Formats: sequence, structure tokens, C-alpha cells
Amino acid sequence: MCAGMACFSSMDVLAKLLVRDLPPMVAVWGRYAGGLVPLLVLLPFLGWRRFVITGRPVLQAIRGATLVGCSALFFTALQTLPLADASAISFVSPLFVTCMAALFLGERVGWKRWAAIAIGLGGVLVIVRPAGLGSGAYGWAPLLPLGMAFLFACYQILTRLLGATDGPLAILFIGVAVGTALTSLAVPFFWAPPTAWQYAAFLALGGIGLIGHWCLIQAFMWAPAAHLAPFVYTQILWAVLFGLAVFGDVPDMLTLAGAAIVTACGIAVARIKG
Repeated sequence: MCAGMACFSSMDVLAKLLVRDLPPMVAVWGRYAGGLVPLLVLLPFLGWRRFVITGRPVLQAIRGATLVGCSALFFTALQTLPLADASAISFVSPLFVTCMAALFLGERVGWKRWAAIAIGLGGVLVIVRPAGLGSGAYGWAPLLPLGMAFLFACYQILTRLLGATDGPLAILFIGVAVGTALTSLAVPFFWAPPTAWQYAAFLALGGIGLIGHWCLIQAFMWAPAAHLAPFVYTQILWAVLFGLAVFGDVPDMLTLAGAAIVTACGIAVARIKG
């Protein structure tokens, strides 16, 4: 899970660089197309059946569509928000995961965890600052990573469900294939010709994404969703470092305070018994 978060932060850096000059949907398409290429290269060597056989095709399609929504919302947010701010807001995702794990996976979540979740949501409000939505420097952009967090929680729950029936290669390949198909339908409406380095960045995005999602798939095959969710918070370290080193972004005190509240509550959710 920690390795997957490091990969996703690296992807976020590339995405933020890409959406400076490209529409977000073109960058999202490049992220999926770039991930499909190495999988198609590997397919003949590993056997096509391991890539396409699934016992739950509808869930696979929904999971792929959910991940496209995550990418589209977050890449759009990165056009406006600093990397650390967007990442900090998205950290409410593990709290959503814990709620969904109770509702859909039958995992036990006692009142202490529910209390920690409520406090964590308060931490998100500190970061988002709802009183200033629509009128501040970032307008309504802070709501985009919040929506992404919800969809990413859905994605994690679906990954956990599929891990019980489908192999990791099928989960990985079908998700990328669905993402490529959906974005290929949408991208003509937003198309802007990428440069050579942007095509190279697409391949890098896709490759890093494959490694990151492979790590997540393996993690959810080995451990309960509610236990793994807090490890998402390791991404804040990478987001702050990358944001400072690459973009010169320094998160303000309210962002850091809100991120600390959400992180502490997420860790508490994992450690509280009942």
C-alpha cells in the first residue's frame, strides 16, 4: 500500500506538468493508453486468459469507470490547486473506505471508529474552508479532490470484492482497458495534439500507474480494506516533497492542520478495536 502511494504521487507530479499545456481529459486518456501498451506487450508471454477471464464482468466495468472518474476529477483539480492541497483533501478517502467496508463488506466498525471518522471529516472542512468556496483563489476546485476521494473509496471496495474471485492480472488489465475505451470515446471532444515529451510522459504515467495499482491489488488480496486505508496517508509526505521540489508550493498552516487531523483520525480508525 505504501509503495502504491509513492507511485501515485509520482503520477500526480507528471499529471500536474501535463495539464499546464493539455486539457485534463487528454492527460487522462494518455494515462490509460500509456498503461495499456505495456500490458498488450506482456499479454502473449503471460497468456491472454489470465488477462481477460473474470467471474464478475459488471463489477470490473464499474471499477474501471470509477477509476476514470477519479483521474478526471483529480487531474482537473491539479490545474488549479497545489499538489499538497489536492492530496490533503483527497485523504478523506480512507474514512469513506471504512464506512463502505462496514456497509458492503461486513467489516466491523464500532462507535469509536465512527467518532474518528466524523472528526476526520471535520479536518477536511478545515482544508476545504467551505465558507470561501467559489469566492477564494481556488474557487470550487477544492470540491474536485473531495469527489475523487469518494470515487477512490468505491474503487478500493470494488478491488477488495474482485480480489476474492478474479486474478490480479485480470483486475489490472480490465481496469486499464475499460479506462482506455471510455476516455477514447471522450477525448476527441477535448483533443489537443501532444508533443513528443508529452507522449513519453503518457507512457511514464501508464507504467507508474500499473505498478501502483498492482501494489494496491496485492494489498487488498492480503488484508481488510479498513486496515489498509490509513496507509494512504503516506502519500502526503510525497505530495509535500514533490510540490516543494518541483513546483515550489508551500502548504499553508490551515492545510497542514487539516491534513494532520484527517491523518490522525485515519490512523485511529485502523488502531481502534470496535
